[in-house]
Amino acid sequence: MLALSCLEEERLSAIHNLGILDSLPEPHFDAIVDLARGMFGVPISVISVLDRDRQWFKARSGLDTQETERQAAFCNFTVLGDTAFVVEDAHRDPRFSASKLVTEAPNIRFYAGYPLALEDGVAVGSLCLLDTSPRDFSGPDRAKLQQLGAVAVGLVRQFRDARRANRMLAEQELQKQVLDTHITAIAKQNRMFSTASKLAALGAWEYDRLNDVITWSEGTYEICKLDRDERLNFAKIYDMYTPECQKQLLRTMDKATRDGTGYTFEGEIITPEGKRRWLRLFAESEIVDGVVVRRCGVVQDITDQHLLFKRLKFLATHDTLTRLLNRAAIRDRLQAIANVPSGPGLTRAFLLVDVDGFKFVNDAFGHRAGDACLKELARRLKRLCRPAEIARLGSDEFAVFYGELDAGQAVDEIGQRILEAFREPIEWKGQSFRLSASIGATSWSDCKSDGAEVIMETDLALHDAKTSGRNTIRLFSSALKASADRRAKVIHSMADALENNELELFYQPKFRLADRSLAGFEALLRRRRPDGSVATPGEFAAAFEDPELARKIDEIVLFQSISQAKTWQAAGLDFGHIAVNLSPHQFRNPALGDQLAHTIASANLPASSIEIEVTEGVFLEEQSYSILQQLKRSGIKIALDDFGTGYASLTHIRRYPVDTIKIDQSFVQPFLTHIEDKAIIRSILFLARSLRINVVAEGIETQEQAEALKTLGCQVGQGYHFARPLSVGDTTNFLAAAARGGAPTDQPRCAQA
Repeated sequence: MLALSCLEEERLSAIHNLGILDSLPEPHFDAIVDLARGMFGVPISVISVLDRDRQWFKARSGLDTQETERQAAFCNFTVLGDTAFVVEDAHRDPRFSASKLVTEAPNIRFYAGYPLALEDGVAVGSLCLLDTSPRDFSGPDRAKLQQLGAVAVGLVRQFRDARRANRMLAEQELQKQVLDTHITAIAKQNRMFSTASKLAALGAWEYDRLNDVITWSEGTYEICKLDRDERLNFAKIYDMYTPECQKQLLRTMDKATRDGTGYTFEGEIITPEGKRRWLRLFAESEIVDGVVVRRCGVVQDITDQHLLFKRLKFLATHDTLTRLLNRAAIRDRLQAIANVPSGPGLTRAFLLVDVDGFKFVNDAFGHRAGDACLKELARRLKRLCRPAEIARLGSDEFAVFYGELDAGQAVDEIGQRILEAFREPIEWKGQSFRLSASIGATSWSDCKSDGAEVIMETDLALHDAKTSGRNTIRLFSSALKASADRRAKVIHSMADALENNELELFYQPKFRLADRSLAGFEALLRRRRPDGSVATPGEFAAAFEDPELARKIDEIVLFQSISQAKTWQAAGLDFGHIAVNLSPHQFRNPALGDQLAHTIASANLPASSIEIEVTEGVFLEEQSYSILQQLKRSGIKIALDDFGTGYASLTHIRRYPVDTIKIDQSFVQPFLTHIEDKAIIRSILFLARSLRINVVAEGIETQEQAEALKTLGCQVGQGYHFARPLSVGDTTNFLAAAARGGAPTDQPRCAQA
């Protein structure tokens, strides 16, 4: 939907008065979008101008299209405000999910735009960042975009002022042709030149080389802060330049003298007041008999431009919060040195440091607390890791790069020192934060193919550190690479299985231990290979590490479960309920609860016919709480799977809307002979009774286990003692037999998987 301001006509009028539409490309505008791409690491950056019916790009980097329909433009919303407008994932934003710019090329998923407003507050367009993948956009990112946007605003205003000046010059030319206003026109032109010179910090100069006499305009005296009665010569002016610039100036002038040409030079001077200024000289040469006898030209004070350039260069290579190098800078550094062997007795090392617990601080205490933690951790890294180059790669990730390291210095020792430093509490406004780190590291003395290989190795090591319980360091090894290759192979294979419809559900019954009546089923995913054999989840568990693939598999499981429940209900078969396992990735969709409730209702099923099983890891994601509450309000039951094996605490059980606890089979199978496991089960059952939560025991394999659990007060059991997971056909036959009066537990236990 097109968003319009009540000042839209005024905005359109400002654009057409500006005259920027369909103007030629200009280096300054192109440089801004190129800089934006590099600074933020996005594939596309544009400067967009919104006409009445189209979006036209004054500058674009990474995009071939010159204009688009205005109806689809994200910038419609940007120009309505005075701050950055951000869409972190367009697929999840109803305003843009159906836009052609999202569904078709360039397939935008992320957008950030800063309004380009003139002095009256009317925004004519936006400086835009675009990506084909969703992104987080932090407070520091917004600040950088605002700073870069201010530069773009200045260019737009400069464009406007230049057009005005051109019009004024044209008017002056006409006035000069009128004889009766000739004197007035010349006076006016002189006044305008003087004003323009002051505004642009310009001055004129002339140098008589034969007599060593320099003549300056008023503007040049003002720029250099010299008295008007000061006698000028080359030596005096030369001495004002810094020693580095003096050498460069002489080389430039000597070359121009030899070639008989003019020159342009930029250098730094120190004024009599002791202030440093940057000047740009434009010089033309007067030649007599092949000898340069006179030079004249213009001098411009470019101090502000020089400082701005330095600032932009810093922003392009540094993180503004911690003032460390940023991802692009450390990546370029790695690329430059990766394929260069280290010297004798030396090695190189690269460490990725991921902050554990940072998200909690950010969510619970706000970004100011999070920023304070990041700055303190950056200070600790700089203190510990000299002379390494240190970078902040993302919201809570740092990199440490040793270009030269004594081969006898162990990388894991460096990592241990970092771990110890990160465990030290951080004090902030009366709060004490205790964080830790997971570190992946690699070292090498020979050549790497490129910097990407180094980053890949440390990523694998970091992944190993995280999956090993965090607060540790792991070094890259060939075994890690082999394991990653196997994971990638599994993920690729499961993607093929999805494409070829090889995934199907088996159903394992759950029985009430008191009377052995059917309580419901758990849907278990299987892959039926082309040869008819069946693969269990243990063979493709790695596929769930890929978020996008995991979400697609979850969608298949939900669709098949709900469709099967609808079929059984239509056939008059009482199946109780179907418990469906969902991966933690699914709970990053804030609309999951409403979508699932709608799908169940559309199938004319009661909400209680579907139960959602989650693992304890889901409780550690803050956004899961509201989704589980949505499911609970919709009447959908929640079961906590594998209780006791993860990180969930009693606080999580009390806070989250859990209807059922499933005792993991690792406690159930040995509990008859292990007093500790029996004590754990008894405690879980007592807790569940106190909280009025149902309990299901998994992995029951013997009659003795079933009887003992019943005696302890467990309501429901599941396991091979009752039935193995059944195919759809076997499950339907099982339900039909039960409907005819057959005993459910007489079902053959040698079922398919």
